[in-house]
Amino acid sequence: MSINPLVSVIIIFFNSEEFLEEAIKSVISQSYNNWEILLVDDGSTDKSTEIAKIFSADFPEKIHYLEHPNHENKGMSASRNLGIKYSKGEFITFLDSDDIFLKQKLEEQLKIFYENPEVSVVIGGVKLWFSWYDQNKKDKIHSLQIPRGKYLQGEYFKLFITQKAAVPGICSVMVRKSLIDITGGFENDFTGMYEDQVFLSKITIDGVVYVDSNYYELYRKHPNSNYQKSIAMGTVLQFKKKFFTWLKEYVVIKEIKDNEILYSIKKELWLCDHPFLDYLHRRILKQKRKYFSLKSL
Repeated sequence: MSINPLVSVIIIFFNSEEFLEEAIKSVISQSYNNWEILLVDDGSTDKSTEIAKIFSADFPEKIHYLEHPNHENKGMSASRNLGIKYSKGEFITFLDSDDIFLKQKLEEQLKIFYENPEVSVVIGGVKLWFSWYDQNKKDKIHSLQIPRGKYLQGEYFKLFITQKAAVPGICSVMVRKSLIDITGGFENDFTGMYEDQVFLSKITIDGVVYVDSNYYELYRKHPNSNYQKSIAMGTVLQFKKKFFTWLKEYVVIKEIKDNEILYSIKKELWLCDHPFLDYLHRRILKQKRKYFSLKSL
């Protein structure tokens, strides 16, 4: 690890004129200054393209505008992969265009890498940000519900696949570029949901993970998010089944034979075909997580 490593921050966006500037400025204001931003335009038709190009022109050495050929819309995975392709950093982190980093984000996560040179992935909680539109609504901390510290190759993967740990927001992840080069980036055909869990599975199967109990990101909650749109369209189980079908094949490729992991994948695929039971299962998990959060206060 170099003394002052470059961190590549990949911000993908599609028609994000309402929030994009705030996301970019949250990186510019970081306490750690050796960063680059890759602004990946996924075929926007609003003013967000113009906003991104203005920042790129104002900070030509640090902020770079990218787009797909012919300004196409190719989805979240292909857009993040485009950012990874052109990134120059030793470390990569991701920020969605409607979220923001807190000022110490890069500095604090790099500190963990300095203190733990064998670690290749750092993840943490996020603050679910409701108060940006309603000051009477309380923000909530989304923790990973497992102890802070190091998890060897495959250990964290097993915990989140068997639902003993929560899944982190993609904006909380910082990863060594060298690990992405080995494991591959996002899967381009995952365009709506679960693309982050595909990527997370890859890097946590092969990487040593450090779980941080702190959070350095505000995850904006609003009705136009991909998750809320999927709920409205009734496509959540469709995306979930696609993910676990992919994962079932991927663990075979990786020669993973842990019975608990294999059973969890089989169970989730079965639940995808039984929507009401899947709903009950998720409600039980939600109550367990609520109890954990209250107990940890």
